Amino acid sequence: MRVKVSHTVDFENIPNVIRGLIQKSQDALDELSEIGEFVLSGDLGPACHSKLLRAISLVALLDEIYEDSEGITKAYLINSAAAMSADAQPPAQDTQEGKQGND
Repeated sequence: MRVKVSHTVDFENIPNVIRGLIQKSQDALDELSEIGEFVLSGDLGPACHSKLLRAISLVALLDEIYEDSEGITKAYLINSAAAMSADAQPPAQDTQEGKQGND
């Protein structure tokens, strides 16, 4: 059984988290390629069946990785835009201070 777990990372570390997920997907894709080569070699015995079952689980893993990567990237972009927007705002002036100086 697989469960989704969340954890907290520093905002600046999010690109590294995404890169790690994508590297994991590359490893799964490499293994899928090897399975494909094995099946295409013509051996359709028990080993082939086992490898095809492994391929099914790798495809499910890839789906999870890309779904997680997309969600994390989306949140990162939204928060990056919000941070840039906040940085572009001029500092708020204290209106009370201005009124006291005129009295």
